[in-house]
Amino acid sequence: MRYILKLVMAALCTLKNSVLYMIILILLVSNVLLITSSGFHSLAVSFLESLPFDHLIVDAPSTMLKRLEAENKALKEKNRKLTTSNKLAAKKMKQLHAVNQKLISEREIRTKKIALARQISKRIAQRTVRNVTAELGSMVGKSHLILVLG
Repeated sequence: MRYILKLVMAALCTLKNSVLYMIILILLVSNVLLITSSGFHSLAVSFLESLPFDHLIVDAPSTMLKRLEAENKALKEKNRKLTTSNKLAAKKMKQLHAVNQKLISEREIRTKKIALARQISKRIAQRTVRNVTAELGSMVGKSHLILVLG
């Protein structure tokens, strides 16, 4: 009985060592295949993704896809807000342009009115100088008559 027990123990020890050697060999072969074969890599990734542990593969295509979808959604929201903001800014800019054009036209009208007022003022001043000169000339002539007659 003892001999059989020793035989069984030796067989179990040999079996354990064989299993360990097989595991090491499988791990080495799978590592080499993961590096060299894209088909095996995809198969391994899909197997690990099917497991309920998300943290096993950080760079898994499904994890990256989820992350990219979240980033895409955030960027779309940001784009929507910026588009709305740009539309409001464009509307405000259009209003300011209209006000600016109105002020420019009012300034041009005012400038024309001032130029016209200066022109009229200049003509009035010239007419006044002419009239004063004529009055002075006539006063000299009248005073000369008064002195001669007087």
